[in-house]
Amino acid sequence: MIPLLAASALAVNVTVFTNFNCGGTSAVFPADSSCHSFSGRNSFLVSDAAEHCVSVYSGAACESSTFQFPNPNQDGECTNIEASVIIQSFSASADNTCAN
Repeated sequence: MIPLLAASALAVNVTVFTNFNCGGTSAVFPADSSCHSFSGRNSFLVSDAAEHCVSVYSGAACESSTFQFPNPNQDGECTNIEASVIIQSFSASADNTCAN
């Protein structure tokens, strides 16, 4: 019998937070390149240090790319988004390929 790895052990997730320093209300999203709202959020962290890229956008539908965070080796470290920067959406990939 070949042992199977649990899907959750392989998944890279992004947790977004309403407050800076990864505080307040949170929501978890898979790093599957789909577009998610970042409205009302101020920080994020990636579930592990696996290859990944988080792209944040000023547009609500993942348009007008503002910043990209390719494989920042976060390993549970929080990333704050400047209060002066308006970010409406984000996408994340489970490799180091950043969306445009």
